Amino acid sequence: MLLEEMTFAEVKQYFADGNEMAIIPCGSTEQHGHHLVLGTDTFLAETLARRLSEKTGILCAPAVPFGYAEYHKDGYPGTIGFDQDLLYTIYYSIAEQLVQMGAKKSSLSTAMAETAIPSNEFP
Repeated sequence: MLLEEMTFAEVKQYFADGNEMAIIPCGSTEQHGHHLVLGTDTFLAETLARRLSEKTGILCAPAVPFGYAEYHKDGYPGTIGFDQDLLYTIYYSIAEQLVQMGAKKSSLSTAMAETAIPSNEFP
């Protein structure tokens, strides 16, 4: 159940039906050596979240394709990243908006440790 493929009425009904959960796939656009593409972390996080959504019916938000990539910015063209404070603000803002829609819980699906946020700090 992909948020970007739903109408606003379908999203409203999803939460009205008692569904409480949403998944936020969190990736990164950064180098992974010569053998992998820049979007590897995003593809992995999104694939995991979509498969979980298919199996459980949990709403899956669109993937955030940027992460914390401070170590990869210099010398690796194509890397786009944010500092941790901005990244946290982005994730938190998405979660808050999902709460406004009706979610009571949200989960980050991530493919890299740098995007992990302690669960006690997240709505």
